[in-house]
Amino acid sequence: MQHTKHRFSDRGDHRGDLRPYFFQRDTSDMLEEAFHELLRARGDRTGASAKAAPSTETDERNIRREQYETLFADDATMRTLFNHDLDAFCAAMEDPALMETKFLERLKGLELQEPVEDAPPSNEGTWDVGRSPARQWEEQHDANAIDDASDVPELQEDSLYELASLWACACQRWSREVLDQRDVPRDRDCYRVGINVLLIPAKIAFGFRGSCSEDVLELQVAAVGYWQASAFCMRVLDSLASCFGKKLGDRDVVHDLLDDGREVFDGIQEKLAEIEEDIRYHGKRP
Repeated sequence: MQHTKHRFSDRGDHRGDLRPYFFQRDTSDMLEEAFHELLRARGDRTGASAKAAPSTETDERNIRREQYETLFADDATMRTLFNHDLDAFCAAMEDPALMETKFLERLKGLELQEPVEDAPPSNEGTWDVGRSPARQWEEQHDANAIDDASDVPELQEDSLYELASLWACACQRWSREVLDQRDVPRDRDCYRVGINVLLIPAKIAFGFRGSCSEDVLELQVAAVGYWQASAFCMRVLDSLASCFGKKLGDRDVVHDLLDDGREVFDGIQEKLAEIEEDIRYHGKRP
């Protein structure tokens, strides 16, 4: 897929380039770190202006929950770990100590389970990472080295990933600058832009390798990654449009971000269509 040259490709230096971060970090870790990074400057303030209004805190909590719901819906392992309790998962995402406690409790439970002699193997009632196709696929690729590296596509050469990464960096910098203005109330849509945009290239990276496969399972996992990228992108575009209407920040900058974001969204939709066609084709082969 060929993309036109995007407007932000030549803006400033690239010391804030987050592409390796997108590629290497786990999604939940990135969500937590992106949230803290986004509000770091505001967290250092003192005085009445530093304290967010209760309504603002509620809005931001709801925005994070919206994102947690999307992540939880497509992670079979997390749904099993939390017994399909979304509220418990959201609480753990807000407090890493709760997440760690949950994992330790589950590991302790597994250690106490003694295999019954001569009993047939069963996964019923146990937490099996293999239940999650995404995690099964990740482990498979970690365990099996690819002999011919020349046949493996490079994520950094993918034009959609390049476009989404640069756009995410530009949106994140813009939202941080607006949220850091001392004389402007913290805006929910600006916050929503910064929280969601960082996961778009991360989800593209997650789905990229599988999208190049001929294996139906890998293609289905890839489709999940691109579908989530599409969902996050729609939220960013929706909130950017609201910010443009509310005249937050430089309107020309917001207008450019909207135009570039629509190009990212169209690219994701095109990729999803390709994956769905590949699934139909390879699924029918004997």
